[in-house]
Amino acid sequence: MKVKISNFKKNGQKIKVKVHDYDVWNADLTLAHIIAPTLLKLKKTKHGAPFVENEDVPSILRASEEEIKQYNHVGKTDKNFFYRWDHVLNKMIYSFEMISQDGDMMGGDEKRIQEGLDLFAKYYRALWS
Repeated sequence: MKVKISNFKKNGQKIKVKVHDYDVWNADLTLAHIIAPTLLKLKKTKHGAPFVENEDVPSILRASEEEIKQYNHVGKTDKNFFYRWDHVLNKMIYSFEMISQDGDMMGGDEKRIQEGLDLFAKYYRALWS
């Protein structure tokens, strides 16, 4: 696989992607090698965070009903707002690192890996900085 993405300029970006036959033999592994470092970079350089649902974090990080109401009405974030997003990112990163290190996923906790993949699908449109 070869990917070249130029810096964003006034006229947009130039993007070239070349996918070889061997890249799709284990496409999940191929993509994990790209997604894991991308998520790590996003976590380190993020400038914001999306709203993370309480069901996706442990109770200690959950927002109260009042905090959710404040966020929905005036955009006020609570003390754990960004920690919730870090928690979700960490779960995604774990999953893709485990897949990229061990393509057959025998080295990681399968339930934990699947949880991170499910969160990746759920918050895919929130992967921005």
